[in-house]
Amino acid sequence: MPAANPFGRGLELIGQIDLTIDSVPCLARFEGERIILAVPDVKSALALRSKLPLALETLRQVEPRLDEAGLELLLEIGGHRVGRLRKGLAPNWLSRRFKLAPFRLEPRGMLAALLSRRTKDSPR
Repeated sequence: MPAANPFGRGLELIGQIDLTIDSVPCLARFEGERIILAVPDVKSALALRSKLPLALETLRQVEPRLDEAGLELLLEIGGHRVGRLRKGLAPNWLSRRFKLAPFRLEPRGMLAALLSRRTKDSPR
């Protein structure tokens, strides 16, 4: 656990909240020490990203608070884990390419989300 946490252990959260952020449906799930922001698909994630440049800057300020509480923020697209935010986990080249720093994007998760979109959009 982080040394900054005066209680010696992280928060343990359970539950979920349905959100609509600038007309993009999202779900925030709370599972123990993880907060998971779930976006239904790549198209929704891209729409959300284009509307939230200031929110990403705000996350840089939130990161120390997550650490103090012993929490980690995860990003899911279409059921695939694509990104993580926690203290000590630096953004990678993929995060910088998609301008999603401070998240660290997981290439396998991103590929799975993109491929599942292509499969859904393909004619049968």
